[in-house]
Amino acid sequence: MRFSGLWWIGIILIIGWVIVARFAPQSGTPYLDQIQYHLPTIQQFAQDWPGIDLTDYNAASAPGYHLVLAFFYRQTGESLLVLQVLNAVIAAGCVLALVRLCDQPGRRTAWLGLGLLLSPYFHYAAIWIRPDNAGWLTVLVCLWVVFKRRPTPLRMWMSGILLMVVVLVRQSHIWCALLFWAWAYMGEEDSIRPNRHRLKRLGMMILCSLPAFGLLGAFIWMWGGLVPPRFQTSYQVTIPHHSGWKHEGPNWSVPMFILSLLGGLLLIVLPGIWKKLRKDRTLWTRVGLMMLIWLPVAVLPASSWSETQGRYSGLWNLAKHWPVVEDRSVLLVPLSVIGAGLLGWVLMSQPKRWGVLAGVTISGFILAQTANAMAWQKYYEPFLLIYVLLLVCGPGWEACTEWSSRRTASERDAR
Repeated sequence: MRFSGLWWIGIILIIGWVIVARFAPQSGTPYLDQIQYHLPTIQQFAQDWPGIDLTDYNAASAPGYHLVLAFFYRQTGESLLVLQVLNAVIAAGCVLALVRLCDQPGRRTAWLGLGLLLSPYFHYAAIWIRPDNAGWLTVLVCLWVVFKRRPTPLRMWMSGILLMVVVLVRQSHIWCALLFWAWAYMGEEDSIRPNRHRLKRLGMMILCSLPAFGLLGAFIWMWGGLVPPRFQTSYQVTIPHHSGWKHEGPNWSVPMFILSLLGGLLLIVLPGIWKKLRKDRTLWTRVGLMMLIWLPVAVLPASSWSETQGRYSGLWNLAKHWPVVEDRSVLLVPLSVIGAGLLGWVLMSQPKRWGVLAGVTISGFILAQTANAMAWQKYYEPFLLIYVLLLVCGPGWEACTEWSSRRTASERDAR
């Protein structure tokens, strides 16, 4: 797809989101998030500029998004329209970044990058003032670096700066450090055996990541936790319209739920990727072992619908209408195990380098999200759409040939 075409897509999306934002009903959870948390935080930052107090404010995420919008809000005479336009620009940037990530020379897979538009949670954050899409944009840039560029000393140093931006926007996305470490370690080689050059690159990338961890540590020291004080369990809620939800985890239902969502998405795309999936006996054994290992992760934590435990919205609400056995959902648990098997199948069908990078990506994401007590689907769905599109039309998938072609080649080599 030509770059000019991408610009037209972005402009159309921005105009559409801004129009909807101007005339959307002033009700519903996304709108309440705007007026209760994020817009007041931006207005407070703009009012206090430049003497902004970051020790406690009315948002659970790191302050980067709010600081940028507060600057423009102050410079434009407190214009809400400017904030809405900037918010839509960030969302359009996500779509365009995903299209570029999926785009392959000579193929039309770039259009699949528009699949991010299938998520209502993505649209909510494009229409109303919320930091979600700003966080996804930083993650997409990280994915583009890792899956589209080879590691060089300059790129590793620049990735360290990028990782600081990631943390400044959304502290939970520190998991991208694992992705950069895997990228530096793997290089352009298709094996996982350590050698001197790999360990040297890994050490350099870890060193480049230290400023981002220092920034995260500064936030933790300043807040006394992973989120600002008023979103911590010890805080007594006295703020008008404050929901009272606490974000301190862990929530051990999160891994099970994320793999349930991923399993559903992979089942949808399975007919389209069937020809390229491996189908040898050794792989079936590994997939079965992966499902067996995942089984206790899916079964042990409670998986019934529970508003007080943060287990609601999206697929949780559908599971609410299904039977429950000993506080375990008969819908989510099997779907999670299926998701683990399908994920393993797809990853092991790709060249080893790409499979490792994609495996580290989802592992880091799950690990970071488990730290949040609220297992809300809005935290996972946009990323999982990005991830599935990366799996089925990213560089790793394009490196695969059809299974029948690979089997014929191997049989010919054996003769």
